Amino acid sequence: MFVKIRDMAKYDLNAVAIVEKGVFSSPWPLAAYESEIKKPTSICKVAACGDYIIGYMCVSTILDEAHLMKLAVHENFRRKGVARLLVTEVLDILHDKFSGILLLEVRPSNLPALKLYEKFGFNKLYVRKRYYVTPDEDALVMGLNINRVTPFKDHEPISSPLTF
Repeated sequence: MFVKIRDMAKYDLNAVAIVEKGVFSSPWPLAAYESEIKKPTSICKVAACGDYIIGYMCVSTILDEAHLMKLAVHENFRRKGVARLLVTEVLDILHDKFSGILLLEVRPSNLPALKLYEKFGFNKLYVRKRYYVTPDEDALVMGLNINRVTPFKDHEPISSPLTF
């Protein structure tokens, strides 16, 4: 099967919500996604496998700072490179249009996410106390200087075959 990374559209939001509920203990309401996809300062992408949304990513930009707000992959498709494809696509967009830092929060207990972000060159900056609820946990704030990122577009296709 091929995974295609494309812009998130309003007709994707119910599928995004299903993935969201399976990943996050405090999911965003649909209205939050609807708002984000309308903003010219946001980058929202989905990973589609045929007619199914199997992952998504949303980044918000303001001035010289971008914030990775959401990155999720359906539990049946984790550890197959879907998150890597999403991050690669968004980093390429940011590299072309943006010259600042990309920040994110991640649970210290989320070792697969930490490993992914470190592979892309994110650095641990500081701890944000009591950031997460259900369960309560601090957040590691990580950052990546976009100016120092080599574009991936010459190395990674937007559509990629993955083994399921």
